Amino acid sequence: MQEVFSGRIRDVSSEGHGVVDHPEGRVFFVPGTWPGDEGDFAVVSIEKKYGAAKLVALRVASPHRQKSQCPHFGLESGMCGGCPWIFVNYEQQLLQKQKRVEFLISRNHLATKEFGIEKIKGSIKEFGYRNRAQFKTDGKELGYVSPASKKIAAVDDCLILSDQNRETFKKLKSLLPRADWQPEPPYLWNFIDINEDLNADTIKLNRRQPFQQGNTEQNEFMKSWVRMQVQGDKKIAPAVELFAGSGNFTRVLREAGYAQVFTAEVDKKAVENGFTIDLYKPAEWKKIPKEAQQAELLFLDPPREGFSLLEKFVERFPKLKKIIYISCEPYSWAGNIKGLTDKDWQLQVVQPVDQFPHTPHIEVLSVLVRA
Repeated sequence: MQEVFSGRIRDVSSEGHGVVDHPEGRVFFVPGTWPGDEGDFAVVSIEKKYGAAKLVALRVASPHRQKSQCPHFGLESGMCGGCPWIFVNYEQQLLQKQKRVEFLISRNHLATKEFGIEKIKGSIKEFGYRNRAQFKTDGKELGYVSPASKKIAAVDDCLILSDQNRETFKKLKSLLPRADWQPEPPYLWNFIDINEDLNADTIKLNRRQPFQQGNTEQNEFMKSWVRMQVQGDKKIAPAVELFAGSGNFTRVLREAGYAQVFTAEVDKKAVENGFTIDLYKPAEWKKIPKEAQQAELLFLDPPREGFSLLEKFVERFPKLKKIIYISCEPYSWAGNIKGLTDKDWQLQVVQPVDQFPHTPHIEVLSVLVRA
């Protein structure tokens, strides 16, 4: 029988769960709760000083709660957990994201007198913002993966998709059931990637689309922010861009006046003037052109895991004056730049951006300069 205890949610964890203290001192993380919630919580699991719990009775609701506009939202099997903060008003979501970035900067001692953190840039759209998405299908249902399960949460609609993607999704739903969409054992489903360049007739199963920023308006803000950060640079020396992807920011750097932008990407389809390299393998760094080592600007936008080899990589570029680091995971970002700020680099500015309303995800835009 599960232990049940009473408490009050006092904070939000890095994973976006409510934080509650057990009467005996242990900390528990509770999905679907928010600071100010009071209720009864059932212990799900315990690990050392922490544990996981679930809300079994809400006695006092946080003043920041709101009714979910999505009928598919829920924490139970079969429900969709893709927007875990949809039950909280948007202002409070932004406040918690801002607090998390500020906390990481303080905890890692990243700030200097010259440092400034900007107010988080909220999304223009709370709904209808996603220009891409991935769905799962077993040939009978189409949807997302249900929280903490291996079941498809079959949804009839998705409010965060752009209008065009919503129409594509509805068309895909109308094609069900389809025997040719059934997965082959041991797989439980196939996946379908959609974006605004595709329609239901051209989409193929298990075909990954090239990465792109998921919120068009926020991506435009990010690109304008990058332009502003390099506006005063001389741009005579080349720039090096890591994890260049399809060239979203490469084009910005070139338009800003950099004649040479050396791009690094593991994909052989990397943008023009790029070199194919696995950046997580230092032995491959010898592929970097000698001319690139004269760079004064390093630009990187790594995946969520970050780039833990950043400090070692920077040592190969003695003429660097500026680093622009864009991250979709604040914790890996803070850990990656800690070694630099402990030496001769200073964090100059940080701009948090909310790409994905109703989720705990945060984008961090930052500039470091050599002290």
